Amino acid sequence: FSPLFLQRLARDKKTTGHYSWAGAAFSVCWETSDESGNRCRSVMYNVSTLIRCALTRYDSLLRTSPYRTKSLTAGCISAFGDSMVQLSTDSAVSFDSVRAARQALWSIMISPVVHNWFNLLSRLRAVGPLPASAVSVLADQAIFSPPVHMAYFAWQSSASS
Repeated sequence: FSPLFLQRLARDKKTTGHYSWAGAAFSVCWETSDESGNRCRSVMYNVSTLIRCALTRYDSLLRTSPYRTKSLTAGCISAFGDSMVQLSTDSAVSFDSVRAARQALWSIMISPVVHNWFNLLSRLRAVGPLPASAVSVLADQAIFSPPVHMAYFAWQSSASS
């Protein structure tokens, strides 16, 4: 919260407020007053508490609806990543929102498949001298990666034409 936000809050809602940094924690306090000047409520937000609450909620969503949560997360990360690449590389070319949407849609579509694939990989056992992690990497690179890469490039080609 910026000082300007707190000033607007104070002006619009008869509120006084302050913000402060305390080490790594950022907190915001404000108090509201009614018409007679009585203090109504004092609220303090600590950024670390807000982050903890958000991560707890995200974890809960991963448990209750993993496909939807992972798909939306992948879509947001993919769109953000593609946007950052576009904005940081060639400033002469305008931002291509269709490209970012295409990337996000691919991530949303492939996420349930990847979710199930990694669940399968996590159940693989060691084979001879190879540990389970090496067997998983080999299976991923030999079985899953080639068709997914072909599907990705086919998707990009068909969606961009």
